[in-house]
Amino acid sequence: MTDMIERKSDPYNAEPTPSALIERFLTPQALFYVRSHGPVPDLPANHRIEVSGTGMASRSFSVEELNVDLR
Repeated sequence: MTDMIERKSDPYNAEPTPSALIERFLTPQALFYVRSHGPVPDLPANHRIEVSGTGMASRSFSVEELNVDLR
């Protein structure tokens, strides 16, 4: 992310540059602030996360399916 100012690498904390923020009316997801209070987990691609709740069918997703980029 070239338009991000990395304040700390571990735990990862970064923010967009002021010039990147004023280029657009809406902030794109790539320029959202990142605030972490602990280490970023290194999950294997086959790790699964289950989401369930009242009135909904339980669903399971792999890290690959979510395309999670924590940095």
